[in-house]
Amino acid sequence: DGDGRSRRGAMEDFVAGGGAALAAITIMHPVDVVKSRLQMQGEQAARAGQPPGASSAAYRGVFSSLRAIASKEGAAGLYRGIVPAYALQFAVTATRFGVYAAAKRVAAQHDEAQSGPGTTSTSSTSSTSSTLRNFGLAAAAGACGG
Repeated sequence: DGDGRSRRGAMEDFVAGGGAALAAITIMHPVDVVKSRLQMQGEQAARAGQPPGASSAAYRGVFSSLRAIASKEGAAGLYRGIVPAYALQFAVTATRFGVYAAAKRVAAQHDEAQSGPGTTSTSSTSSTSSTLRNFGLAAAAGACGG
């Protein structure tokens, strides 16, 4: 069933995009925690009138901050706030992947209807227009994801 395969393919694209986002967040979230803490530390120091990088700073850089958080708070500290990050990134990335793949399928069906089944074009003009169309589809999918 072609329609069933199309729906199944669209769902697979959404799930693949969301799964990729979850993997990326799992790996990168500790760095995001460090970034947030470094920013807050800088803002607090500025409010207190301290110069940037004052000696009382708890966090000095990415790697030393990762070590400090891990030793004081464990994995829970490094992954604080990950559930909302998972929800946001799954929804956004799944939408982008799904919309892009669905739009490409629609464009391919349109091309096939215009040129006839099984017809392929190898001209450089066709390749350029296909690249530009894919770029436009990717931009639209990116806008849909947020």
